[in-house]
Amino acid sequence: VPAPVVFFTGHDEFAYIQSALQRKAFDYLLKPIQESDVRLLFDRYEREYGAVRQVRREDVSLIQQYEFELLNALETDNLDKLQNLQAWYDRLGEHLPLRAFVDLTTRTVNAYLLKHDIVGSEYKPVIIETNAANVIRRLQAFCVAQLEEAREHRNNRLIQQVKEWVERRMEDNPTLQEAADLVHLSPTYFSEYFKKHVGETFSQYVLRVKVQRAKELL
Repeated sequence: VPAPVVFFTGHDEFAYIQSALQRKAFDYLLKPIQESDVRLLFDRYEREYGAVRQVRREDVSLIQQYEFELLNALETDNLDKLQNLQAWYDRLGEHLPLRAFVDLTTRTVNAYLLKHDIVGSEYKPVIIETNAANVIRRLQAFCVAQLEEAREHRNNRLIQQVKEWVERRMEDNPTLQEAADLVHLSPTYFSEYFKKHVGETFSQYVLRVKVQRAKELL
């Protein structure tokens, strides 16, 4: 269970509060601090993280299975699996507090994004006893949004790879088949993919680049 970091300070400027939260602070309390404030703080921690549990071997196996299924959904662009987080939490809730489940999910998603040179965002919901279902729904939306960002990043990178290749091979009259081979797609699928993301067919793009290059040489 994570250890919370709480800032006790006399500074009430927003910049200080923002800086503390950016550094993953659990909370930020202003002096003078009342005993009731501290009690509320501990009550909130107990709600979000729960009591420390002895993790059994079968519990670890189930958690690892969830990580594998989540990573597989990301790698295969399977949105249906990402919409099934509530079912997973129903199974894991006995072994993981909700905050730990959220942290495990976001950590796995961000590790996947980092493999594709994308810096992911964070999802740090306020958790109370009555909003678990809403937290899970928003977590699912977060995962879907991150997957769509990764997909767009891959699309942009693939198209950029083809465009740079066309520039280098212009004198050799690059063909659709060669471009498809370059990115390991079938010619038919690549043709549709290229038009969808560029707004013109591959042959139209090549012709436009040729015309532009000819104008530059005049």
